[in-house]
Amino acid sequence: MDIASAKRTGCRRTLYAVIIALAIAYLLMVLITGDDLWLFSEPGIMPNILAGLVFVLAAGIFIGRNTGLSILIRKRNSYWISIRNSFYILWLGTFLASLIGFFREGIYSPLGLADGADSYILKPLAMVTVFGAVPTIIIAVILAYSIKSTGGNKSSK
Repeated sequence: MDIASAKRTGCRRTLYAVIIALAIAYLLMVLITGDDLWLFSEPGIMPNILAGLVFVLAAGIFIGRNTGLSILIRKRNSYWISIRNSFYILWLGTFLASLIGFFREGIYSPLGLADGADSYILKPLAMVTVFGAVPTIIIAVILAYSIKSTGGNKSSK
């Protein structure tokens, strides 16, 4: 397998995994809140949600290329690479989406800039890490197997 097809395979498989992870996250939130339209119930949160979707998908594209390259060409440990890169996607998407809320509201916090950064950047990162760790690891293991199994497969082009 050449470098371009390894990157393409990693990108494609990672995007599938990201879309599945986003669907699982949405279903978990629906189960927790009991409201199937919770995304659309508060208009102030929509820019953050849409930005989060865009940032997570963009991170999936760029980090997915590296995942495919590391697993298929460099022959690194597929499970470790996939888990690590899946957390990078999760954290990068959350951080970038959190910046929108921080610059819209947190920067003007009456308690200071540090409180705004804590409330709008660090707390979302912590919550996403705590509640997203198990689904991220499960999806990353499946992703690693999926990418590794296409190693010699010519149909992945």
